[in-house]
Amino acid sequence: MMQHKKKFLFILAVALFFFLEACQKEYSFDPKYFPEQLSDTDIFSGNIANLTPSPNYHLYELSSGLFSDYSEKQRLIKLPTGTQLTQTGYALPDFPDGTTLVKTFYYWNDERDTTQGKKIVETRLLVLNEGEWQTAVYQWNTAQTEAYLLSSGANLPIHWINKKGEPQITTYHIPNLQECLTCHQVDEQMEPTGFKLHNLNRLVKKGGQNVNQLAYFQTINLINQFDWNNLEKLPSYKDHSLPDAERSRAYMDINCAHCHSPAGMMGDMDLDLRYYTPIEHTGILSRKDKMLDQMASGYMPLIGTSLVDQEYIDQTIQYLNSL
Repeated sequence: MMQHKKKFLFILAVALFFFLEACQKEYSFDPKYFPEQLSDTDIFSGNIANLTPSPNYHLYELSSGLFSDYSEKQRLIKLPTGTQLTQTGYALPDFPDGTTLVKTFYYWNDERDTTQGKKIVETRLLVLNEGEWQTAVYQWNTAQTEAYLLSSGANLPIHWINKKGEPQITTYHIPNLQECLTCHQVDEQMEPTGFKLHNLNRLVKKGGQNVNQLAYFQTINLINQFDWNNLEKLPSYKDHSLPDAERSRAYMDINCAHCHSPAGMMGDMDLDLRYYTPIEHTGILSRKDKMLDQMASGYMPLIGTSLVDQEYIDQTIQYLNSL
């Protein structure tokens, strides 16, 4: 009982900090970019529940993805006609004004048999408008025929069967716009978190062939020409053939570093969990015991999950204990 009370007070205190920080800059959606119904956008063609991207939208995949209560994700990008991304390093590229990023969250009804269908929960949009990212969130209806623009967050129960045949349930939280800012704030500006070139530098299946994703982007003129062979690659934290250190650092990079880095929401904590930060400069060694306590207790991540990513939290705890 005492442990639950301590956790509640901890989360309340940190949530209050995040709220006060976020209130320093208010974000709201612009109706001219975000209609009330998702079907009134140009994102999907045909029956929107099939999640078939329109021709100008391109699928992309990450080496390491953010954990979101075991949900599946479809990720899309669209650029204005005649423009392309520009590589400036291994992190975010330069995006042309008018770029649209789309992420749809869903669950397979039965992970053992995807022909049993899926439940689509939400679709999030980021649109770059005059140098600033506008954001919007759409919640899908029960009938899976439409998604509607949200002005506040929402909670809903989700049921599914995992790959082991075990029934699962969670209370899925759809964030409000200020909660979006918590993870997407960099130097007090909204930014994408996942679309970093080192996290895109991986093999994907195109036309039945395995190709490098960045090379494919170059062939369709989505990004400028550069030598992707010499670009860093973020490992997949799910790749069990890799050393624990690489997998655990990759896990912290995508799941923690958006807040715990110099320009992030918690940048004043002197904890830098980005993958390429040398271990002696991360702050991990001096804060290891606190990190272990918070991970083992399920305190972190603070928002975006109601379940503990037990397998990969355990993996990261094992790595921290080895230091």
